[in-house]
Amino acid sequence: MALRKRPKPEETDQWIQAANVEDDKLSEESEKEIQSVRVRIPVDLLEEIDQLVGKRQPKTSRHNWILEALYEKVKREKRIVSK
Repeated sequence: MALRKRPKPEETDQWIQAANVEDDKLSEESEKEIQSVRVRIPVDLLEEIDQLVGKRQPKTSRHNWILEALYEKVKREKRIVSK
């Protein structure tokens, strides 16, 4: 079995930096559409959320999990209001 050379640290750093630049560009474009909000969450609820996030497959971030929950709640409330 052929082995590949270990990537040089400079190459790895360049690769990471390139990804960060792309993320920054996407962030700048979508900043107009996104509002940052500070939310206070009880510790016990946050621990439950973290446990659920940890079991999720495929893996997701706490942020994305909370956004998904918010979208589900809004969708559910819209159905209730429209009846």
